[in-house]
Amino acid sequence: MRLISHLAIGLWASLLVTSAAANGLDARRTLEPGRVFQAPMAAPAPPPRLLLAEQPEPEPKGTPEVERGDPSDKPANTQAPTKVYAYEVFYNAPKKKLEKKLVDLSILQRKVAEPPLSRAALIRRVESDVALFQKALQSDGYYAFTVEQKIDFANAPVAITFDITPGPRYTLGQYRIDYDNPDAPGLFKDLSLLGIVVGGPAASEKIVEAGPVILRKLGESGYPLAKQGKRRAVVNHDEQTLTVVLDIHEGPRVNIGQTFIAGVDRTKEKYLKRVANLDQGDLFDISKIDAARRRLYQTGLFNGIQINWDDAPDESGELDITVVAKERKPRTISLGLNYSTTEGAGTDIAWIHRNIFGADEDLSVTLKAAEVEQSLRTELAAPNWKRLDQRVHVAGEIAREVTDTYEEQKISAESGVSRPFGKRWKGSATGVLEVLETTENAITTQNVVAAFPLIALYDGSNDPFDPSKGYKLEFKLEPAAITLDNTDFLATFSMGGSVYHDLLGDKTLIAAARSRAAFILGPARDRIPASRRLYAGGGGSIRGFEFQSVGPLDAGNDPEGGRSSLEFGVEMRWRITDDIGIVPFIDGGSAFEDPSPDFTDFHFAAGLGLRYYTPIGPLRLDVAAPLNPREQDNLFEFYISIGQAF
Repeated sequence: MRLISHLAIGLWASLLVTSAAANGLDARRTLEPGRVFQAPMAAPAPPPRLLLAEQPEPEPKGTPEVERGDPSDKPANTQAPTKVYAYEVFYNAPKKKLEKKLVDLSILQRKVAEPPLSRAALIRRVESDVALFQKALQSDGYYAFTVEQKIDFANAPVAITFDITPGPRYTLGQYRIDYDNPDAPGLFKDLSLLGIVVGGPAASEKIVEAGPVILRKLGESGYPLAKQGKRRAVVNHDEQTLTVVLDIHEGPRVNIGQTFIAGVDRTKEKYLKRVANLDQGDLFDISKIDAARRRLYQTGLFNGIQINWDDAPDESGELDITVVAKERKPRTISLGLNYSTTEGAGTDIAWIHRNIFGADEDLSVTLKAAEVEQSLRTELAAPNWKRLDQRVHVAGEIAREVTDTYEEQKISAESGVSRPFGKRWKGSATGVLEVLETTENAITTQNVVAAFPLIALYDGSNDPFDPSKGYKLEFKLEPAAITLDNTDFLATFSMGGSVYHDLLGDKTLIAAARSRAAFILGPARDRIPASRRLYAGGGGSIRGFEFQSVGPLDAGNDPEGGRSSLEFGVEMRWRITDDIGIVPFIDGGSAFEDPSPDFTDFHFAAGLGLRYYTPIGPLRLDVAAPLNPREQDNLFEFYISIGQAF
C-alpha cells in the first residue's frame, strides 16, 4: 500500500514525535478552542469551526483549573446575586466501555454540582475534558479519532454534548530498543515482560511506562548507571500502525564495590554490613539494594535508610555503595489495655532498650497486671544471630495465675531460637524450665517441669495484623517431663489455622474462619499440673462463655480442664466506613477429659462486634451470648481489646 503520510502524534505529554512524510514537515496540530478536534489524516481538510462562545487560550496541561470569571460578567454591586452556569453533559460514543471510561475521566462530570461563575470558566472545563479524552483515546490505541464538543448556552441548564468517534484501533507495528552497544552482555530485550505486544493494540500507556521498567531491568543485570534517551513514535495512517524507537544508554556493566556506612553512632558498622549483605565483587543488582534497605529498616533501629552509589565505577569495574542511616532513640515504653467480663481488666507495660550492645540486641522488661494473671518478664533477644533472620533469646519470668480451677505461682527460665524457612514458613525451638507451686481443691503441690516446645507457623495472608485474604497455619509439639515426687512424661500436640476471603474484592466484606484442635498424650488428667491442661471458653477461645469454663466441671461447677480440646469460629467483617465496622460471629467448641474428643458435648455462642480502625490496628468490642447455655452461664459476655479476634 502506498504510504500516504507518516504523522507524529504526541503519546501522552512525554512522547517525542517526528514525521515520516516525504517532505519531513512536522504534522502536529494544536487543538483550538471551539473547534472539532480530529486526529489528522493525509492532507486533512480544516475541521469545521464550532465557535459557540468566545473562548480564551486553554490552560497549560497539568495546570489546576482556576475559576476566573469574565470581568464583564461580574456585577458592579458585590452584594447582587452571582450568576452561575449550571449545566448537564451528554456523552455519545459507539462503545459503552469506552464511553464509561471517558465519563469517569470527565472534569465536567466530577464538578457538575459546582457550576462555574462565568462562560469562560465553563468553556475551560470543556477544553480540559477534550484534552483528557485525547489522551485516553491514544492510550487505548485510537489515533484517527474525532472529539466534537457542542455547548448550547441558550438552554437552561447549559447543554454540553460530546460526540466521540474513536475510529480504527491502531496496532503496534514495531517497538525497538536502541542500545549504545547492542552486543553487550545482559541487556534487556524481552518485550513481553513490558506488556508490549508487537501486532497488538498501540496502547501509549504501556509505551510510556516501558522506559523506567527497562532501566530497572538493566539495574538488576549490572547496569545501574543506565539512562533513557529519546523516544520516537511514528504513526502510519495508511497501515494504521505505530512504530516506536527508544534510545537507551546502558553505560558500563559493573560489580558491587565497598559498602560504607554513614550517620550512625551507636550501631556497629560490622553488624550493619552483615545485615545489608552486599558482597563486594558480586554483579550489581538493584533488587539486592532494595532487599538490603528493607532488612536494615526492619531492624527497627532507624527512622530512615538511604542507599546511594557512585556516579562511575573504579578502575576494577566496581561501584562503591554508601548506606546513610538515621538512628531512632534506643528506648521506648509501650502500654496495652484490655477488658472482658470473664477475665476482667488487664494491662501490659513494656520497657525496651534496643541495640544495647551495638548489634541490634533488645533488652525488654514487661509487666502484666490482670485479674487472672500477674507476671514480670525480662528478655534479651539478638536478631540475625549467626545468620540473617535467625533470632535467639533468653528470658526469665515470675508469674502468678488465679482462675476458678487453680492458683499457681511460677518461676521459669527459657532460651530459644527461631528463623524463617522460605517466604511463608517460620519455625522455633525453645527449652523451658519451670518451678511450679499449684493449689487446686485446697491441695498444694510442687513440680519441676522441663519442656521443649517446637512450633511451625505458616502465614499465607496478605496482612499479619488485619488480613483480608489468604490463610494461616500453626503446628505445635511440646514434649515435657514433670518431676519432683514422681516423674511423668507427656506430649502436647496442637494444630490450628485461619482463612480469610474478600467477598467483594474491595476489603469491605471479609469472611473469616478459624479452627484449633489439641491433644495431650501421657498420664491421667489429675497427674498433669492444672496450668498445663487444655481448656476452652473466653475471649481468645469461645466468646460468650466464661474463661476456661467450657468442658469438664467439678461438683462446684469449676473447670477441671482436659486432655483434648476443639474450637472453631466464623466471622463476617463488614467495614461500613473507613473507620467503623461491624462483625457478626459464631464460636463453638469444648474441652474433653480424654485425649479423644466427645463430639456430643459442644457449646456454641453468637455475638456482634464493633471495630474502630486505627493505624495500629482495629479497636475491638465484642458482645456474645451462649446459644446452648447451662444454668451457671451468664446471659452475655463482652470483650474489649486491640486487634482482630484472629
